[in-house]
Amino acid sequence: MSLKSFSKEKPLLLTPGPVLLHPQIQKSLALPMIHHRDSDFKGLLVELSQQLKLFFQTNQEVLILNATGTGAMEAGLANTLSSGEEVLCVGGGKFGERWRDMAKELSLKVHFIELDWGKAVDPAKIEEALAKHPKTKALIVTACETSTATSHPIEDITKVLKKRPEVLFIVDAITGLGAMPLPMDEWGIDVMVAGSQKTFWLPTGLSFISLSKKAWERSLQSNLPKYYFNLTREKKAQTQGQTAFSSPVSLIRALHSSLKILEGIGLKNLISQCENFKKSSLEFSNHLNLKIY
Repeated sequence: MSLKSFSKEKPLLLTPGPVLLHPQIQKSLALPMIHHRDSDFKGLLVELSQQLKLFFQTNQEVLILNATGTGAMEAGLANTLSSGEEVLCVGGGKFGERWRDMAKELSLKVHFIELDWGKAVDPAKIEEALAKHPKTKALIVTACETSTATSHPIEDITKVLKKRPEVLFIVDAITGLGAMPLPMDEWGIDVMVAGSQKTFWLPTGLSFISLSKKAWERSLQSNLPKYYFNLTREKKAQTQGQTAFSSPVSLIRALHSSLKILEGIGLKNLISQCENFKKSSLEFSNHLNLKIY
């Protein structure tokens, strides 16, 4: 296929991300460029800060990072943990394994709950692993595994962690946020990360991260190297309507359009639609005798 013919077609994306773009989001991406230190952009960031808090269901700051979701994952570890500290990662898919590999690269001691791909973790296994490794500083779980579409029981896991307040709960919500219930403050999630190319209806390129008060306190003790992903620096800038470094202005303006659309749908309705779609997909796969996780 030539580039000329490809440009005339509109590919139908049936993936968890990237996704088809809403026409209003496409218009936002096509707007003339402005400078990322411009006063108009500053006002936009201030407004986005409040909108994202509603989406994360948190009173804490939600920071916008100029990176894909993997960047937010790394930032979550690098800003809350120190070299040699122990973490417990839950497997069951590609991204559970990515957390494991990333933690090892950052000189953390990793304990790993191995699961068959497509199988959700039993909270009792987490309780057993934490008892076996009492020095664990963080539990890392992917809310919904993009590689298998399997969701882990996040709310039930938080009940296990209430007995271990010293353990940070780090949740990968890149696929899950907006598609399943994940109220950060209510459930006691300490670090939650998300990406632009899932339920936010945007191209890949932005990620989002929020830290609980406990996680921010832990960040003061963290000694892992960080420069671009220094969340203390980023928080200081974004609470003043700036970003610490150059910003992808077009993506951030498109995010504003996306959140306006999503606010019109409502978070509860959005999650309900996703749950109904999953139920219909399961019924259809059962009818065809297919395996869908």
